[in-house]
Amino acid sequence: MPGSNDIGSYIKALFPTAQLDFEIGNMLDCEIDKEQYQLWISERARSIAVNNPRRDGERNYKRVLNLLGRLTEYRGCDTGISRTLWSALHTIAKILAHAPDWANFETGPMFGGRNATIADRLCLSVDRTKKILSSLRSFGLIVHYHRHANGRRWIRRNSDGSVSGHGFSLLPIIVMLDELEEHVARWIQLHHEAARLQSKIKGHICSFRQSLRAAHGDDWRAHPGNMQCQKILGEAMVAKRQSDVESLKAILTDLDFASDAKPKINPPERQKWHPTPKPSPERIEVTGEPKGRSNDGSADTDYGLEQAKLDENEIPVIFPNSALYLQMHRNWESAVEHLARDTTLSADTWHQMQRTLGKRAASISVMIIAERLASGEIRATPTAYAKGMLNAARRGDLQLGRTIWGRRELLAA
Repeated sequence: MPGSNDIGSYIKALFPTAQLDFEIGNMLDCEIDKEQYQLWISERARSIAVNNPRRDGERNYKRVLNLLGRLTEYRGCDTGISRTLWSALHTIAKILAHAPDWANFETGPMFGGRNATIADRLCLSVDRTKKILSSLRSFGLIVHYHRHANGRRWIRRNSDGSVSGHGFSLLPIIVMLDELEEHVARWIQLHHEAARLQSKIKGHICSFRQSLRAAHGDDWRAHPGNMQCQKILGEAMVAKRQSDVESLKAILTDLDFASDAKPKINPPERQKWHPTPKPSPERIEVTGEPKGRSNDGSADTDYGLEQAKLDENEIPVIFPNSALYLQMHRNWESAVEHLARDTTLSADTWHQMQRTLGKRAASISVMIIAERLASGEIRATPTAYAKGMLNAARRGDLQLGRTIWGRRELLAA
């Protein structure tokens, strides 16, 4: 073996073809592993340079900044590398903004400044910055370039654009750029899917708790079903943090509120309300077409309620989730206000509905929201659904009369 002051020459002689089973997030424990990893990165870089002779440094630089930004935003995207290290690497990449260096697969972007320069950019102490640079090298995100014996760094750019000196290089980032982008895109997709499934689970739990409130009043919190809801929400939260889509799908399948079989949670029997008998027939006969019921085609100030001719004794039949609240309170306003709170409707939205729609139309709207929340038709939140009704009212498209006739048809079927 020829004598040399560069340890890379010794390692290259010991390992003529550097082959590593390295994955993102693995740590290089000893110096020999780090030197072998540097040779492996250099070989991969030369292979990429041969297969892709036309390289756009500016495009690579923008891709790297975008990638590091997403890794910082999403806390490492389950790479096993902390958000702090990705943020520090993002800052270093911003310092190395010379576009041609990001297309140079021989040296890669190189930094030869002092630790104090990086510490100033990171707003950290010099000792903390040294530990971060050591960790970045241990995770294979940076490599030494012609490491100086005394550890000092300096980089000079020659007249032909090449660089010389001693420092560290970000060559591993542009070598593993495609691999990292694929990993981040896949993880973010799973993360969003997990968030969507968790939101759907919360909607089912909210609907079930609404039925508990209606059936048990103030004692609903002590019901075993509520305790089971807490357990399911905890499991869903853990699965969401781990982006475990399969576990969330399993929880959602077990809930299965849309079907009659509910293996995990069985909602309690609802208290039946018996209206005062009237001489009118029990079966509701539906007459007229929906277009004529709500006075379509003209300005409808009461949103079709006058044409619907809704009777107070008919409300508990059409809106069964409101029956208990009407029994608990002496007046209409207190009952609907209590229902709005239990439906998790925000106070600001409830007051805005009263100002925009009027007290009667706003009360009917809250009852409609409660029924659709209990049946699982509301995908987002009751507040968002109420704002949608307000927007429809401003456009002149809100027809509460149609909804009342539709529920009558459902009961008469």
